[in-house]
Amino acid sequence: MKILESHFKSLFVLLLMALSITGVRAGEVVPAGISFYDYAYENLNREGILSPDFFDYQLGSYNLEEFLSYNYKYNIPVHKDRDHLMFFNIIEEKISTEKNSSPIGREYFRAGFSGKPNEKIYFYANILLDESKALDSSYTGKKWRGLAGGVESGFINYNTDIFDFTFGRFASFWGNKNSLVLSARNSMDGFAYTWKWGRLRLSYRLARLDNIASPENSTLTENRYFAAHRLDIHFKKNLRVGLFETAVFGGVGRQIELGYLNPIIFYHSTQLNEGTDDNTFLGFDFDFQPADRFSFYGQFMVDDLQIDNSSNGDREPAQYGIQFGTIWVNMLNRLDFSAEYSRVTNWTYNQAGQKNRYLFHNEPIGGLFGNDYDYLQLSFVKHPKNKRVLRSSLNFSFVRQGEGSVTADWAAPWLALNSGDYKEKFPTGVVQSTTAAYFGLKYLIFNNISVHTKAGFRSVKNLQNISGNKQEIPFVNILFASYFSTNINIK
Repeated sequence: MKILESHFKSLFVLLLMALSITGVRAGEVVPAGISFYDYAYENLNREGILSPDFFDYQLGSYNLEEFLSYNYKYNIPVHKDRDHLMFFNIIEEKISTEKNSSPIGREYFRAGFSGKPNEKIYFYANILLDESKALDSSYTGKKWRGLAGGVESGFINYNTDIFDFTFGRFASFWGNKNSLVLSARNSMDGFAYTWKWGRLRLSYRLARLDNIASPENSTLTENRYFAAHRLDIHFKKNLRVGLFETAVFGGVGRQIELGYLNPIIFYHSTQLNEGTDDNTFLGFDFDFQPADRFSFYGQFMVDDLQIDNSSNGDREPAQYGIQFGTIWVNMLNRLDFSAEYSRVTNWTYNQAGQKNRYLFHNEPIGGLFGNDYDYLQLSFVKHPKNKRVLRSSLNFSFVRQGEGSVTADWAAPWLALNSGDYKEKFPTGVVQSTTAAYFGLKYLIFNNISVHTKAGFRSVKNLQNISGNKQEIPFVNILFASYFSTNINIK
């Protein structure tokens, strides 16, 4: 019965896709963290390498005016004009199959509306029903008939030439899409702004995180918050450097504090002087284009570095994350090459107090795989002239994942040492190693239906950090995505 129900849902999704063929016009803000918009983000970043400018590619979400020239092949949900309210839906069907496993289908339904009452204000809202979340044991929200979700985004954006302000529930990122400090993985309630002064950018982000039960008294809950600020300097069109600091803080009855609302003070010194046990992070990132069509970027984030050596607590290992990448656009005719390496040490993002962990609903706020990992990816991407084929790619990746976790108990084994330095290998314990190679193809069936296929091979050693547990896994993934919209005159 469950098999028939699953097939029926898949056929229903495909039928809705077939009915979703309609025209779309361009508009304002593109939400971050939604796979349907990934192509638009990737295409704009590619154009930025071809023609360097002072646009803030490191701060997302992006304003849609920048998309108009670059994404003519791929329609995105936008409103018509200030006299119209736009309603839309995005339907995705993901089919995955692996060796010795039956095909698995997962559905994602998004529906929402947007509008622009004047030249400076834009609003957007959507709900999400996600079948994969309902099957995720770490998901803490409600489930209904095999689906999970709720309001994914709901925000108002105010934008001028010198100031951009967003309030509500939304995803954002600082750096690139695999950012170590703030990724677009989560939509969080709060606000963000960027103040632009010449080549300077002062940015701020505040969000309320999920509450957790107090470990001292399970009848009480600990409020949790995320605050972050950064300063970016565009030295030239081909060189930008950004400095950032973030803090995760909370406690029973604790509210947002004025100190963490201040975008120009040093959070770490503030929490030390106040005697609070908050979790602060410091770092910087950069983009540099030393030659035409070639870009180099990086990010460095510090959770904890021990300078003194006077007590056992000073033997705590360094906790940090690093990331470096490069993109070579048109290495050959319409063929791009990219490479990226990232590394996050064990205990990074973690802390003795659960309220201060760098998590939102058990998902990392930054870092692709949490902590105790390193990751290398190489990609060759072809952008054909065929109007229906958006891109094809050949991808290689290697991931090492240790036994550490952001949710692991804070064991602090260095405190048990009588003498000497505490050292642990990287990654820690039995290391799961995954090598993968796959071919990807993304194309349009109609202007409103795209198909993204991946086919390849994955080799895993010490699967689930169990020594000797090895698997060789061929796989095929197919993602259908359709979009439908209608504009309603409200005057």
